[in-house]
Amino acid sequence: METIHVVVAKYLESERKRLKERTYKDYESVMDLFCIYLNSYGPNYIDGELKERWGEVDRTDSEAFVKIVKISQVTSFNFGEFLEYFVIRKVASGESFMKSCIRVLKRFSRWLFENEYINEMHFNDLNDYLEDGKSSSLSDAKKVSDLLYVHSLHNQDLEYDETFRGYFDIVKKQGSQLWIGDIFGEEDIDGPLVVPPNIANLCRIGWQMSMFIGKRNGKWYVIEMGNVYPFE
Repeated sequence: METIHVVVAKYLESERKRLKERTYKDYESVMDLFCIYLNSYGPNYIDGELKERWGEVDRTDSEAFVKIVKISQVTSFNFGEFLEYFVIRKVASGESFMKSCIRVLKRFSRWLFENEYINEMHFNDLNDYLEDGKSSSLSDAKKVSDLLYVHSLHNQDLEYDETFRGYFDIVKKQGSQLWIGDIFGEEDIDGPLVVPPNIANLCRIGWQMSMFIGKRNGKWYVIEMGNVYPFE
């Protein structure tokens, strides 16, 4: 079984032959970023001799993980952490890039199976994650983050009775109002969060958001927007 580094290089080479240059650059960017994620977070999930070998190589090569770990060890967990955490929190990108990530990883999974790098069970593990509502929820979450950022600009010059910065989850939707809770229980959010209807329609119960919010006339408004995490 070949290493992640070797297989990704072969995959990109095959895509270069069939794609237009601009589209290929998107594929290359996504796979490069996926490998950066794996080199950063992948070592957290290996142990024993493989972990020792990684430690030795990593002293002189920051790409050690993808160069010594086999492609068979890439799972849907890695896809999830990459898309739901790394891309959202570490990468300054919008909805279109998230869609590119999903599209490229779908194609990558299919290519791995078709070229016999993974078996059918492994392919189903990867593909089921991407097909199980994640495609729409991940791109919608990025869109909500972008839209709420623009929306927040209109709220920054208002006067508020109180303000609070934190992490929140959506517990209820009612029209264009979202009812949120403080994830860490430090604040009682005793009124609705008012957002435009088009944004509220995209949001889903259970999603988490980092925000700076202000209370005015019994309602909360977004003053500064952070990230949206599509946890459900």
